[in-house]
Amino acid sequence: DGAADGVPADGWGGCPLAGTVADRSSAPAGSRTFGLGGVGTACLRRHMTPSGGDGHVSVLTALVATTARAILSEFDGDDSEDRPALTRHSSTSPADAGGDVRPLVRDCVRTVVDLGALPVLLEEVVVASSAAFADESRRWADDLAGGRRTSPQFLRFVERRLRRAGNVASYYLPAGGGATVDALRVLSSRGRLSGCLPPDSY
Repeated sequence: DGAADGVPADGWGGCPLAGTVADRSSAPAGSRTFGLGGVGTACLRRHMTPSGGDGHVSVLTALVATTARAILSEFDGDDSEDRPALTRHSSTSPADAGGDVRPLVRDCVRTVVDLGALPVLLEEVVVASSAAFADESRRWADDLAGGRRTSPQFLRFVERRLRRAGNVASYYLPAGGGATVDALRVLSSRGRLSGCLPPDSY
């Protein structure tokens, strides 16, 4: 009931993509009304989610995958640097195209949230990062066993990793944490994360 500028409480099924445009004050009592933001997001979601049926992925799927890769690239590069990877100027960095691209990536995250796909994005990030960090841990274990690195070096590396992970999460995830918690609950209820972590075999 009432006006909804954002996502309708009952989902997008009740949000018309075509109808009568009128001032809310003149709407009949008890009728559903939607703000331009809600209708615009509904239109965007409808046009981004269908796949072509010919093997092409939807625009939303491509957006999620690209955004996840951009977030994960924050952990690339020299371990001694606390500065996010997306602001480094190197031959492989997107920064070459125009400086710090993190605000653009954050806007992509917000678009994903508005379109109701945050659980999919989080799943993509968690699964991919778990596999990458498992490989990283195995390399450290081999180096420690072979005497090429020391335990204090490993502890400093872990401290930097945790600090960077906290910075990345606080920068990209929605403020307040409510949407993130809800998305994680969705993934947990579906059992989507239970099998992504490798066994601790080293």
